[in-house]
Amino acid sequence: ERWLASAASRRGKLPYRQFETDMVDGRWLLMAETVGHNGWMWCHATEITDLASDHRELRLARDLAQRANLVDPLTSVGNRKHVLQRLQQALAGSVVRPPCVVMADLDHFKYINDTLGHAAGDQVLCHFAQLLTQRLRRADAFGRLGGEEFLIVLHDVDPAGAEEILHRLLDDLQIARPLPEHPAFGYSCSFGLAPARAGDSPESVMARADAALYAAKQAGRGRCMRAAP
Repeated sequence: ERWLASAASRRGKLPYRQFETDMVDGRWLLMAETVGHNGWMWCHATEITDLASDHRELRLARDLAQRANLVDPLTSVGNRKHVLQRLQQALAGSVVRPPCVVMADLDHFKYINDTLGHAAGDQVLCHFAQLLTQRLRRADAFGRLGGEEFLIVLHDVDPAGAEEILHRLLDDLQIARPLPEHPAFGYSCSFGLAPARAGDSPESVMARADAALYAAKQAGRGRCMRAAP
């Protein structure tokens, strides 16, 4: 499940990528993926089993190191570097409309760690990451910034549509019970939403989303607030 969540959070996010993979029958394939603007992916495989194994292992080690550089080790979704790269690409790219940027912060997370233990806190973080993986669209990007804070980049959606996506996430959280050993336990999250503007940098749009997140916390948590126009 963690591997699936990790792959889904990154797959189809880059216009082109190349990697190697091994099959259960011992064959090795060189994979090339090209993603179109409509979301369809063209995937091409070339068998490279006959290549020298030491060269192949060296390239595999390189690929694993590159993956580790972009993946959060706890939740197995994109890390801070990955999601900031995706935000930079979204702001620089030519799209139908600017992206909507969301700062997400789990409510009262310190209380969860203090009362139920850090292992339970880790389970909650993984549950939230998997929920984002399941509910967000393929074109969207997200990752863990650190601690209990996540960044979400919603593509090709207006602010009202972005709010609908976030409210559905809030509805899912209301009924979520991520800790089998504590069946009555539930948690909530606050969202700060900021539509990107022309000329925005990652820092400027994230600052507005962070201010909206602070407003959501001040208003009682467990809700979404949009940055002031």
